[in-house]
Order: sequence, then structure tokens, then C-alpha cells
Amino acid sequence: MNSFPMRLRRFCLTAAVLLAGAAAAGDGGRSAEEVRACSRANLPDRTLRQEVALEVHDRAGGTQSRGGRFYLKRYPDHDETRSTLRLTSPIDVKGMAYLMIDRAEGDQLFLYLPSMQRVRRITGDSAGDSLMGTDFSYADIRQLHSMSAGGEATRLAPGEIDGRAVDRVALTAAAEAETPYRRIEFAVDRTTCVPLRTVFFVEGDTPRKRLEADPDSLRRIDGRWLATRLVMRDLRDGTHTVLTVEDTRYDEGVSDIIFNPRSFHMGAAGPSPGGGSG
Repeated sequence: MNSFPMRLRRFCLTAAVLLAGAAAAGDGGRSAEEVRACSRANLPDRTLRQEVALEVHDRAGGTQSRGGRFYLKRYPDHDETRSTLRLTSPIDVKGMAYLMIDRAEGDQLFLYLPSMQRVRRITGDSAGDSLMGTDFSYADIRQLHSMSAGGEATRLAPGEIDGRAVDRVALTAAAEAETPYRRIEFAVDRTTCVPLRTVFFVEGDTPRKRLEADPDSLRRIDGRWLATRLVMRDLRDGTHTVLTVEDTRYDEGVSDIIFNPRSFHMGAAGPSPGGGSG
């Protein structure tokens, strides 16, 4: 006797999916999950290594430069991704390092400060704090390479940026999620699946930050697309940081040492020792 309501619910769910797909096809766009999957296809199979330069612009027009190395590693067996950023210049910030462990059950964030010679766990609202004096927060880094934020995906009306067709998707965080943002909206290039504009909302409809990828900087490396010049704008404070990717290597040997909370600040690129994920 209970099978009919269950069949009815399944029919309604299927109909809703088909109608959403038909609406997307009608305006040339894709569903929210299709856009999300396409964006994630630009991630490496296993590892990513990048040389990056960061130029921080303050409200008075002053600038500060930082150089660093970014590493990312996927652990498919654990449905987990780990990423770390280690500053290499200038001398006063050299050795500062950050580690994010992205798991289905929640993120873990760690920061190493050479001046204190210890690793600090970053929790709760602190994930929205400035990353190493830039306009990026600890939570922002995960958005650089794909639509990596968690939450419910909703398709928005498609649009256009600099003459390029984009699909637009909003990700709304669950009420219990530890994140500085309640909603993030992505405008994803329909050709390359790279987010060209990402807007971050803390609450309400007033954006807090905006991440913009320069369409002229789009590059295809080893079959994956990425933007090599991005600008993060703090819309409240009137500052911005330019991130330039100077070198990218996919799926090379990267040691698990730099993805372990106990040793990420000491590691360097090299052949993987074959250890676990830490």
C-alpha cells in the first residue's frame, strides 16, 4: 500500500529533472550539475603543481608582491582533495604555508607561521580571514581551479562575459556548514568550463568579494583549461589582489609530505614516497 506514494515521488522527481534539462536545452545552457561536473573535469587526475605570483593592491595605491608554490593532490579512494600554498618570497614571509583538506564530512585548514615555528588549526569564521596578507581568504583558494564549494546547486539564467557565453550557477551552503559564505555564484565559460566570474555573498544580496578570470589568459595544458591571471576584489574594503600562474604541471610526482598536517610546511616537490594521505 505504501508503494504508490513512493512511485509518485519518484515520478515527480524524474519529471522535475527532465523539465530542468529541457529548460536548459531551450536557452542553450546546461543544468547546474552538468556545469559543476564540466568545471571539475579541469582538475588533475592526481596532482597539480603551480608557480604563482601575487600582487596585493591597497586602497592608497600601494602594492606588495609575493611569490609561492601551489600544490594540489586528489585522493580518489578517500573522496578527498588536499591543497597547499607555500610562500617563497619576499624574505619576510618566506616559509609561510597553508594546507586545506577537503573532505565530504567537512574541511580542515592549517597555517604555518615561521616566526612562531608551529602549525595552527584554522576553524569556523577564521576561514574567511586574509590568506597571507592578500585579498584571498583561506576558504577562497578552493575556488581557483573549479566549482569546489559545497552546497545546493541552482541553475541561474545564462549570460555573456566579454563576448563569451557563460552558464551561471549558485551554490548555497547548508545551514550547518562552517563557511564564511552563504552563497557563491559562478559564471562558467561554456567553451572551457573555467569560471570567469565568481561572486561571494556573506549574507543577503550584497556581494562581499568578486573573483575575475581574464579570458585572454585562458590556456589549455595537458587537455585541461585554466586561467593564468585572476583578480580577487574585496568589494567592501576597496582592495584587490592579482594572481598570476607562471608555470603549471599536472600529474607529476609530488610527495605526500606536503599534504600532511604534521609536515606540509617542510615538504618540497619530488617523487612520492608511496605513503598514505596522512
